[in-house]
Amino acid sequence: VRLVGGVGDQFDDAVAAPLTVVPAPAGSGKTSLLAGWAGEATMPVAWLSLDEADRDAVQLWTGVIAALETLMPGCGVRASKLIRRPGLLAEAVATLLDDVEAGDHGHTVLIIDDAHLVDVDDIVAASLELFVRHLPSSLHVVLLARRTPRLPIDRLRARGLLADVHFAELRFSHEESCQLLSRLAPALIRDRIDATATHADGWAAGLQLAAIAARSTRAREGLETPTAEDDLLGADYLLHEVLAGEPPGVVDALFHVSVGDRINLS
Repeated sequence: VRLVGGVGDQFDDAVAAPLTVVPAPAGSGKTSLLAGWAGEATMPVAWLSLDEADRDAVQLWTGVIAALETLMPGCGVRASKLIRRPGLLAEAVATLLDDVEAGDHGHTVLIIDDAHLVDVDDIVAASLELFVRHLPSSLHVVLLARRTPRLPIDRLRARGLLADVHFAELRFSHEESCQLLSRLAPALIRDRIDATATHADGWAAGLQLAAIAARSTRAREGLETPTAEDDLLGADYLLHEVLAGEPPGVVDALFHVSVGDRINLS
């Protein structure tokens, strides 16, 4: 409710730009925000969730076309024939944009979730850049990603074509965190709620995991601070939902810098 009613109001302004980018860490509430907003939106909305298989350009644009077809039937007929022909991806994207612009469908929104999974491929990244740089005035695109997409973000922002919603806007305040924990784990004592809210630091997934841990027997017995076992829930989430999706080289680098050989206490 908080995400839709609070940040969701701000998102109404953000979607006025042709492109809205929501780069924030895993578990920060991106999908919850957009799902809630889409349910209340007054304009038609299509949703496309991506996975690693969509790093293939043909599969990605087949999905984009299918999503747009739910809003504008027939808009992807010509582009669908072109994307499967070698060397014609840019022409296919341009054709799709032309046909979307030619249609009389009013304002529509395309939400693409987990966009960070696909732009590691140079060809896909170039096709996405072409798409968002030439969006028709009637089509708004929202990209949800765990990092800033490989797009000319600064140039688009300077031209007034882009709006951003970052983790700073998504994170829960301390008061909101305490309210949420009180609802999800009503047996928690006030001191434990304050400590847990501080520990989560506004991270939505962290608050959810803390509430699950707080409903355990240990929490009901009145422990006032998070335990090491409670932290394991967050560690498991980071391992399976965050690090598992990163390239091995990134994980290896994080491993080597995570513990310093020497610490200067001064």
